[in-house]
Amino acid sequence: MARKIGLILIVLVLAGMIFGSCATYGTRGGVSTPYGVFSFASINAPREGDVVAEYKVILGLITSGYEEFLDKTKGQNIDIINSDVLGIITTYKAVKR
Repeated sequence: MARKIGLILIVLVLAGMIFGSCATYGTRGGVSTPYGVFSFASINAPREGDVVAEYKVILGLITSGYEEFLDKTKGQNIDIINSDVLGIITTYKAVKR
């Protein structure tokens, strides 16, 4: 019985990871505000209308668009929000504070 419950929990967690991305953290006024493991990226939806720039990190190894991110955010008052898709692609977005 315990084995079945364990398998069901594993399947539910994997399904959640497959069908959605997770929010890892955001900042508010420069202070990091971490989210729980099962926080969907939509938690940041109200703030994403003010996206100034973004860049991506793929597999924790390859960074794409960081130079452009730095150029677009230079001198701006921003907060950072982060979302992760299965640990494969992490997107960092700068939003107006």
